[in-house]
Amino acid sequence: MKYRLKGGQGPTPPALDPYSQLNEQQLAAVTAEASPVLIIAGAGSGKTRTLVSRAAHLMLKGTPPSRILMVTFTQKAAREMKDRVEALLGPAARSIWAGTFHHIGHRFLRNYAESLGFSKEFNIVDREDATDFLHAILTDLKVGPPVTAKKAASVFNMAQALQESLESVVLRRFPGLKDHVDVLEHLRKEYQARKSRQGVLDYDDLLLYWREILVSPAGEELRSHFDHVLVDEYQDTNAIQGEIVDLMAMDHRSITVVGDDAQAIYGFRGASPRNILSFTDRYPDAQVFRLEVNYRSSQEILDIANSVIAASPRVLKKTLVSHRGPGMKPVLISAYDQVQEAMFVCQRLWELHTEEGIPLNEIGVLYRAHHLGVQVQVELSKRGIPFKIFGGVKLFEQAHFKDLMSYIRVRRRPSDQIAVVRLFRIEPGLGRSTARTVASFLEQTPLEDTIHPFLDVRMLSMLGSRQKGRLHELGQFLAGLPEEPRPLMEAILTRYEPHLQRMYDDSDERLQDLRQLVEIAGQYSDLDELLADLGLEYGPSSENILEPPDEKIEDQVTLTSIHQAKGLEWTAVFLVGLYDGALPSTYSLSDLDAVEEERRILHVALTRAKDHLYITYPVLSPEGRKGRYFQRVSRFLEKIPADMYEKWELEVEE
Repeated sequence: MKYRLKGGQGPTPPALDPYSQLNEQQLAAVTAEASPVLIIAGAGSGKTRTLVSRAAHLMLKGTPPSRILMVTFTQKAAREMKDRVEALLGPAARSIWAGTFHHIGHRFLRNYAESLGFSKEFNIVDREDATDFLHAILTDLKVGPPVTAKKAASVFNMAQALQESLESVVLRRFPGLKDHVDVLEHLRKEYQARKSRQGVLDYDDLLLYWREILVSPAGEELRSHFDHVLVDEYQDTNAIQGEIVDLMAMDHRSITVVGDDAQAIYGFRGASPRNILSFTDRYPDAQVFRLEVNYRSSQEILDIANSVIAASPRVLKKTLVSHRGPGMKPVLISAYDQVQEAMFVCQRLWELHTEEGIPLNEIGVLYRAHHLGVQVQVELSKRGIPFKIFGGVKLFEQAHFKDLMSYIRVRRRPSDQIAVVRLFRIEPGLGRSTARTVASFLEQTPLEDTIHPFLDVRMLSMLGSRQKGRLHELGQFLAGLPEEPRPLMEAILTRYEPHLQRMYDDSDERLQDLRQLVEIAGQYSDLDELLADLGLEYGPSSENILEPPDEKIEDQVTLTSIHQAKGLEWTAVFLVGLYDGALPSTYSLSDLDAVEEERRILHVALTRAKDHLYITYPVLSPEGRKGRYFQRVSRFLEKIPADMYEKWELEVEE
């Protein structure tokens, strides 16, 4: 049998018009002449469609796809852009260079490594491996806290992102390490030397050496491979990334950047809106286009978002206009405290689900910091409403929560081997070996009627003098714990806090979570009730959560920080904890740049909502070390015209 091929042509490109789906603003940006182009793309304005269509336009104008470089911040976004260009113009688009900064830098270094003096067969260590690498060096140098591997890695990464000295970065962003700059300088030199000897590079090196290629004699050859450079999410670039982009485009000057300075919220990673704000200074002949038609939100939601960001002294002016038209006004709710706030959120979102038919997965609860959502997690668990934490895990599944609970578990059931092992890992001087000895004794030996089994003379006699003293002291602590939930939790947290600081680099954030848990415990008179509402099976003795894993539940409310929410959208959004001191955060108030980033964080949060937006804050603070105090709504909302939103007052049924 013979099979006849019908010619040597490849598949016919799809008959799609890359211009037909564009609005007037998008079309102008897409068809601009090859030159420096700045596209200021407001939230929900179709920036990805515009950038993809721009690439397709350049190809239709005769540019081979292999001579187009598209850079973004995630591989998923890069694949999406490439796939969408291919959908427009067919398989030829596959040869476009598209990827993250690190991905593209890696590809270049494989070709140009030898020009920089090292082998192209280098290996790459990821963030986790780099931290392990630094930990080994710290051990060899006999350096301990507060200099840890994770903190050192963060300092080095920030110094490179900002292109600043270690001393400058430490003084501004890591003040707790200000007396250890010399140690960090020595550590970085040793780290670089060991990487060189072992032929490895870390992620920061990929950008550092990409820039080195561009300023070396090989730079002209590298740049000559491309006629156009397109950059997505340009507001999120840092100093070295901005420099790389400018160097890549320095010969042909066909550079298109798309971004929104009003959504620049990643300063903690070293990103800065300076690159986008100064673009026309560096390129005085740049063409500037604004995408202001929003396809996501109702005009009422956009009115508030526009008003918040317009008050910034440092913003590229634009006004978002809804393509969808008018809708419901946003609602502002001042609750008595966090308990009442959480009750409102859970009741109202359930009404939206059951009475208005909004799927739970179309409802988002957003907050500035995770501890602001702890009370909502507890309330959702009490009501049996399924939820997931986007970009993280529920508090009840996190290590510091399980650490805290291990004290309660061992107090009530000393034979709980999982809890004993966890607790003894926390407590200095005990450890796994002692835990096994104690667990074996408790399993095999009938106990006398003692205050606590850890005080049993027979058990203590099996241990060395150091372990014996530690266990006896721990037993006395557990036996002396009060019965009331709040005093009990406060006592445990006081004991656990030094261990928390020792074990976790992000201990301050974890401590805020646990203080919120102490506040929640104050709502209960019975410990078993508290544990049941936290969703623990059989009180505190189980390591697992009652509800099935998130991936098995299709319809769930999403709880997320605002940073994690960027790029996402929901039909209904509840923005909780919007009081002064949370947003803007207290830590930002002494720095104008930081305050303005907080304003942009709020703008991002507001523009996640399509139809329903509820903004809540508690008037009374949680019980803290300074007692309770009154809170006011975020200063960013104080000057918003009152006719832009409805204000609801909460009433409690008797």
